[in-house]
Parts: sequence; C-alpha cells; structure tokens
Amino acid sequence: MGGTCSSAAEAPVTETDKRVCCVVTEQERRLLRKTWRYMTNQYDLMELGCEVFLMIFELNPEAKKMFPCRDVEGEELLTNHDFKGHASRFMQAVGAAIDHLDDLQLELEPLLCTLGRTHANYRNRGFVPHFFDEFTAAMIQTWQKKLGRKFTPDVRAAWLTMLSFVAAAMKSGYNEYSAQYSRY
Repeated sequence: MGGTCSSAAEAPVTETDKRVCCVVTEQERRLLRKTWRYMTNQYDLMELGCEVFLMIFELNPEAKKMFPCRDVEGEELLTNHDFKGHASRFMQAVGAAIDHLDDLQLELEPLLCTLGRTHANYRNRGFVPHFFDEFTAAMIQTWQKKLGRKFTPDVRAAWLTMLSFVAAAMKSGYNEYSAQYSRY
C-alpha cells in the first residue's frame, strides 16, 4: 500500500492515485461495527487504549522512549496523565475510523496523513514508520484477548484491513513530511 497525502504533484495525478487504497467489504464493515460496539459497551475506551499501548511497549520497548512517560513504570504508568491522554486520543482515532468506514479515503485519510506528519516530528527521538505496524499488531492482540471466541478469522481479517489502511495513511503522511523537511 502506498499513497501520497499532499495535493502538490510534479506530474498530473488523479485523486485516486494519491490515496492509500483500502477496500473494506460490506461484511467487514458489519463485523467492524459489531465488534467495536461490543468493545465500547464492555470496556472503557481509555483503559482499552492503555492496554494497547502496554502491548506496544511489550512488543517493542524502544517505542516507549517516544513518550513523555518513558521513565514511568507499572501501576504509576496507568495513572499517568500523558499516557492516559495519548491512549484516549488513540482510541478516539480508531472510533473515527469506524465512524467513517463507508468512505475512509475521503473522510479519514487526510486526518491520518496529518497525524502521520505530526509523528514525523518525533524522528529525533527515534520514531520510525514501522512503529505504526506495531500499533496494528498490538490492537490485534488486545482485541483477540478481549473478544475471545468472538475474535473469529473473519473479524481478525476485517480489523487487519482497516488498521492496515490507518497505518498506511499515517506512514504516507510521515514519509511525505520527512522527505519535505529532510532537504533543509
């Protein structure tokens, strides 16, 4: 998957060419909405976000160095304002993706590209685009744990499709910003 977030092009490019491709089938949209509804009814969104980020830190301890709470451990981390705030914003972004499943490219991709550009500001701390893939892996593992038997192969595939789109759009924004500002 690849795409460009900007509207400036050296050669004529159509809107379709510029977008990160994401085809979420009607069945996948139904499964995503159903599992999201279940998750949001059963669990606190901020707590879910915290679990996702704890999983990210478990998968890649280097990722924690990107956060203001990098030196906070254990239970103290779960009460840390910065950590909880980031986890909450992350889950709000996932909720926005669910809300815009019918037109991810038009409605959500520009916001994700901007978010990717924002993450490029953390290159000096060691943030690299593959961290977005670790967010996907952490989400899948957290969802599998929380959903149990409800986390069927079809549900997994649906979440992977949507989360892969999110990661690809954010990488696109990150890479575009990095390329633009690496010249200076």
